[in-house]
Amino acid sequence: MNQNIFDYDVFISFSSKDEELTKPIWQGLCLNGLRVFWSNASLKDRLGESWFDIIQSSLDKSRHFLLICTKNSMSSPWVKREYTAFLNHCYTEGLRKLVPVLSNEFDKQDLPLFLRALEGGELGNNEIINKLVQIFGGTNLDALKKEIQSKDLEISNLKKKIEEMIRTIESKEIKEDIIEVHPKNSNSNEKKTEGIEIKKTQGNSVVLTTLAKEQISLRNVYLLYSGGFGPSKNDKGIKVEKGGINLFFEWEKINKIVFLNENIVGLKAFNVEIEFKDGKKDAFVMSQQWYGIDGVLCGETAYGPANIELKKIKVIDCTN
Repeated sequence: MNQNIFDYDVFISFSSKDEELTKPIWQGLCLNGLRVFWSNASLKDRLGESWFDIIQSSLDKSRHFLLICTKNSMSSPWVKREYTAFLNHCYTEGLRKLVPVLSNEFDKQDLPLFLRALEGGELGNNEIINKLVQIFGGTNLDALKKEIQSKDLEISNLKKKIEEMIRTIESKEIKEDIIEVHPKNSNSNEKKTEGIEIKKTQGNSVVLTTLAKEQISLRNVYLLYSGGFGPSKNDKGIKVEKGGINLFFEWEKINKIVFLNENIVGLKAFNVEIEFKDGKKDAFVMSQQWYGIDGVLCGETAYGPANIELKKIKVIDCTN
């Protein structure tokens, strides 16, 4: 037999009278990834074949041999033939092992002399399955589960850290990129706050709420269109689309514009809800044809002109 090719990892030898005692061992080894020859199950798949030939062939094609030692098995002529055949023709120290496992009622001194020196175990030991898996080279599922749980926890914690880093980076990017201000006079008499505060002026004046939850006041606002599909500037109002029909609303007729899309990857147009001075609300689309993904709302602050990308805006409040 080529020792590099085996049909089974373990051949279990036992007395049929000890089936209930042996079955948990067979199940435990199988659940830990080992291919096990257990006559009660293996022979059922090969009805009509010579039972003697199957046992003989399976012994030869099993890498290791597990001997369940009880009073029944050690007095069984057939079990004796099995372990004697394996010991004489298959056993190779360190490569093909014969492992005796003793029941509670069986004393090691009752084993044949040549079996006493072999590494084995006791059926009453709670760790017997793990020990056999280690001897036969299977996968310890309990240890594997614990390792997987530990790795899952590490991955979960790492994901949380990455998400926190992304939120921090995005927050910084929004705060840094949301507005470009060119100071006109650093000695301005106007009050400076953490936000941007402007005095009352003539022209269209709005207050923006950004995705970063900042509020920015702008006056003389206008939309800067992208591409070549329309005027480069419109300071009178906003053009939208509904049901394929283009509509235009002047700033003075609008109370509030709420952007319904937030950081959507691949966004080509903006869904908005407009609240009018007369109290009515309706949903519209700021068409890609006019604004695109790079549309910009422009205006003035007390410190100079400002350009804010539409995709960074949550609300435009025109009631101020």
